[in-house]
Amino acid sequence: MQTGRVKEVWADMPEVVTSGNATSELQRFGHQYSYDLDGRIDGVETSRDGWLWIEEAKYHYLPHGPLARIELGQYKVQGKRLCLHLARLAEGH
Repeated sequence: MQTGRVKEVWADMPEVVTSGNATSELQRFGHQYSYDLDGRIDGVETSRDGWLWIEEAKYHYLPHGPLARIELGQYKVQGKRLCLHLARLAEGH
C-alpha cells in the first residue's frame, strides 16, 4: 500500500461516566485519516494519546476507481462489499 498523505484531527471530549460520578475532565481523542496517491480515503485510525493508533476502517477500491469494500474494526469484524448495478451504470445513474 502506498500512502499519499495523512491527516490528523484532535478534539477534547467530555469523559464518559459509567459509575455515576460526574467529572468535568476532558479527554483528548484523535482521528487519523490516510489517503492513497489518488486522494481517496484509504483508512481511519483513532487514538487517545497519539502513540497507540487503533484501526477503525480500511477502504479498498477497484482498479478503475470506485469503492469496492469497507472493512470495519481493528480485527475486521465487519466488512461491506459495495456493488454497482450494471443497468444503473448504463443509464447514467
